[in-house]
Amino acid sequence: MDGLRTFALRGVRPRIRQIVSLALLLLVALVFIATGPRLDEVFGTLAGVDWRWATLAVGANAGSLLVRGFGWQVLLSGALGRREAGAHAAERAYLLGQLVNAVLPGRTGELTKIGVYSARLADPEKDWGVVAGAVAAHRLIDVVPLGVLILLLALSVGIPPAAETEVFTVFGVSIALLVVAVVLARRNDPITPRGTLGRGIAAIRAGLSPLHSPRTTGRALAFQSAGWTIEVAGVWVAFQAFGIELSIAPAGLVVVATNAITLFPFWPSNIGAFQIAVATMLQGAGIPWAVGIGFGLGLQGVETLATAALGLPAAAMEGTRLGSLARIRNGPPPDAGPRAGE
Repeated sequence: MDGLRTFALRGVRPRIRQIVSLALLLLVALVFIATGPRLDEVFGTLAGVDWRWATLAVGANAGSLLVRGFGWQVLLSGALGRREAGAHAAERAYLLGQLVNAVLPGRTGELTKIGVYSARLADPEKDWGVVAGAVAAHRLIDVVPLGVLILLLALSVGIPPAAETEVFTVFGVSIALLVVAVVLARRNDPITPRGTLGRGIAAIRAGLSPLHSPRTTGRALAFQSAGWTIEVAGVWVAFQAFGIELSIAPAGLVVVATNAITLFPFWPSNIGAFQIAVATMLQGAGIPWAVGIGFGLGLQGVETLATAALGLPAAAMEGTRLGSLARIRNGPPPDAGPRAGE
């Protein structure tokens, strides 16, 4: 009976996710149709791309990914100590995860990072939860540089009213989760955890423990801040590629909007919602809606190219088949290569 119930749940949950994703995608499509962007203006924006600037934009996005990957390495090192698998393994796992996030819904790439990196550890079953905690810590500290960016933008050019609720809601929830994570990282229970659940929670808290170290957190934040600064510069470079004459401030608005909308992608890359978020921010800067939609398509293409340019070589170096990445849930994938110490 238990096996039948488990089988049934496995079949029902994916269907529920598919139905929710389809409903949200249809809602986005209806919003897109209702706003009535002229397709000739949309495609005109894409047709006029300057490929020299576009190449620089791809390079900037790639640089942002690499630098933010260094931030995750710092947190992993702080959580695992001598058990870590090394900087190269961490960077490859991070880039693979970002690639999966770009092509699959539901932040599946975070699970990929955990599975691929854990496969390189001497005891993946023991440290899998620690790596998961480090992934959570890495996502949560992003709220600091992005929060500073939001504050600077709010004080200078202002957040467009159409995006205020979403941006500040996401920011507020992220701050609350970061505070909870810091509290868990500081907590020191004298009781030894029992059972699988207790050990899992203890391992995740161990992964969050670097947040208790000002030095480790400061180093990780320095990398994250540098990465997001490069990301903002990359959007400004993309402006030049698509013939949009705007300052660096609207580029910051686009970065804030796209990160808020892709925090949890219900379908691959939240395509459609991504473009609406970009167009909403740019409309406040005087850019026509259709041009903003076209730029959103181009920007998402730039980001996807950068992610693929780094993620595909990482997959090749790991010896990991792309088809197996989405199925990684815990422990090493069957083709992940030798573990540390072997």
